[in-house]
Amino acid sequence: MRCQGGLFGKWFEKGIQEERGAGAPRDNISAGAGYYECKDGEGVYLFTAGQGPTKKALDFFGLEYGSELFPEGIPSVGIDTPGAPVFDGAIEAYCAEHTAAEFADAMAKIGIPCSVVMNYEMMEEHPHYLARNTWVEWDTVDGKTVKGVTSVPRFKNNPSTIWRGCPSQGMDNDDILSEIGFDESEIAELYEKKIIRKTDYVGGL
Repeated sequence: MRCQGGLFGKWFEKGIQEERGAGAPRDNISAGAGYYECKDGEGVYLFTAGQGPTKKALDFFGLEYGSELFPEGIPSVGIDTPGAPVFDGAIEAYCAEHTAAEFADAMAKIGIPCSVVMNYEMMEEHPHYLARNTWVEWDTVDGKTVKGVTSVPRFKNNPSTIWRGCPSQGMDNDDILSEIGFDESEIAELYEKKIIRKTDYVGGL
């Protein structure tokens, strides 16, 4: 959330959803782990590694745990094993018949780690983000109210806060120079000589 903070600002202010990068990959060790696209075009990130999740997933997708393809006791379905394309194929077939939300709900019911890969619109109203107070509003220096990601990390004893929006260029010149000993005439001379300047432009939030 912290790394995408500015991108969420663009979403809340202008409705711009940033494009994803090169794509969400599959795991390079185990089948049944990674990104799977569902029938609604949304994706899920699934993780079946571990004996328990692997057995549950194989049973759920109609595959035989304890068979030659999926020997009993395997910690995962190795990506280079004959069972890997069969396992991934069964998962993909199920995805083709269900939405991402339906898929994630089905996995949650049998205790397999899975999450819908959300866009900004989905995240904005998601109960998890709301419960964590992820979004915060503040006033900009030019009089607007904007919404974005709260400050992170959070500290109990010395909580951080957004006390104002991004300043315009040179907005603090006079205060800072006065504090370090410049008088009004000296500050005015710096402006006249174009050593410093001040504008009303606000480039950020």
